[in-house]
Amino acid sequence: MIPIAFYTPDYNAQSDCFGCASYGIASNDAENGNVIKKFEIEPEAIEISGTYEQCLVQAEKHTLDSRIKAAIVLLGNAGNENEFIHRLSSFLKCPIVGGSAAMNFATNTKGLISSGGEANLLLVIDEQFDIEVSFRNIHMHVLSNHNLEIDNSRTLLKIDGCDAVEWLSDMKHIYGFSETDFEHMTFSDENNVNAHLRMENGLIVSGRDLAKNMKLRYVNQNEVYESVHSFCDDHNAIVFGCAGLRGIIDREIVTDTLVLFLFGEVCFTNNHAEFGNLMLSKIKFIKRDISD
Repeated sequence: MIPIAFYTPDYNAQSDCFGCASYGIASNDAENGNVIKKFEIEPEAIEISGTYEQCLVQAEKHTLDSRIKAAIVLLGNAGNENEFIHRLSSFLKCPIVGGSAAMNFATNTKGLISSGGEANLLLVIDEQFDIEVSFRNIHMHVLSNHNLEIDNSRTLLKIDGCDAVEWLSDMKHIYGFSETDFEHMTFSDENNVNAHLRMENGLIVSGRDLAKNMKLRYVNQNEVYESVHSFCDDHNAIVFGCAGLRGIIDREIVTDTLVLFLFGEVCFTNNHAEFGNLMLSKIKFIKRDISD
């Protein structure tokens, strides 16, 4: 049995649980930092940690293990998250969820401190539970498809041949969003998994790898809270949410669910996993009826 717990980036005690730093935890945001919250279920599981390559080698050894019901993947801000998740998902034939640890900006400390390394995996093998995974893109309004010119996977240069900075500024003005607002309007890939854009040194930069063709979409502010809360209102579940969404939620999410706010989310879609941003990804543990 492996305990699972998540903590705020300033948490200063040692944790021997599987987990990482979260930029706040739902229903605990009123507390003044230094918070840890344990998940009520301690599943039987296999834990793997280390560099990306070490994790891939160790995980591949379990490819044929029929006991594996799902994998939780926590990433340690090492970059190349999309490539790692794609490689892991290519042979680990089970639902995969998780996210990238929040960092402590005051100390520039990376948030995957329980086990260190670039990634930490939990392969759930507990026969007491069935596992359900799901994800939600709250940016429900899909506008149009666009061709993107990108550099180094995550720098957006042009949109339909136009300068990306100017194009996005004009589009936000049309729909009533601030030029600096990168949370209400964004692009998603063919699997409806978002990117979180930002301005950096005069360029538009993404928190995940961009595709050459992506969909422009947005969410109105009055739709944000209900869409997030309804997905998080569950039992025996962990929700990996985006810190960018936390920034636009206009009130505290009160829930018994363990809801986290990370720097990227792993979403399971069409039988493979994708690393994205501004998303909600959930794993739910369902107690099996032993009489079956």
